[in-house]
Amino acid sequence: MSKVSNFRIPSCNGQVSTPLQSFPSFGGGNVVSVVADPNCNWYATSSTGGFTLTSATAGTGNGSVTYSVGQNNNPLPRTGAINIAGNLIQVIQKGTSTAPPYGDVPLSNAFVDHITLLQNRAITSGCGAESVLSG
Repeated sequence: MSKVSNFRIPSCNGQVSTPLQSFPSFGGGNVVSVVADPNCNWYATSSTGGFTLTSATAGTGNGSVTYSVGQNNNPLPRTGAINIAGNLIQVIQKGTSTAPPYGDVPLSNAFVDHITLLQNRAITSGCGAESVLSG
């Protein structure tokens, strides 16, 4: 596991960190460190096939949740979320295509993952340009 995130349960102590996690098309994994009050119960779920919880999915107090991201053979990126006690960690995985997903946003752009996440949530079509991969 090459990534580690820290996550606080807001219903127990008011602070939360919800990072966007990005993975290459070949996959990867992450360990999310859960920091909670000793009597705080929490549960974890994954919203997307290909993003699999590989450790405990429930706990009380401090703990950790480990997940893996399987290979994405689709040319398009895929998105999903890991839900811990109602708080989402957004996950995006690149597709196999090496073409930029948008005509006006190169793959090297720091925000290309965020734009893809917004497009996959039907919030934007990608900076006003039609996706190169879809049309």
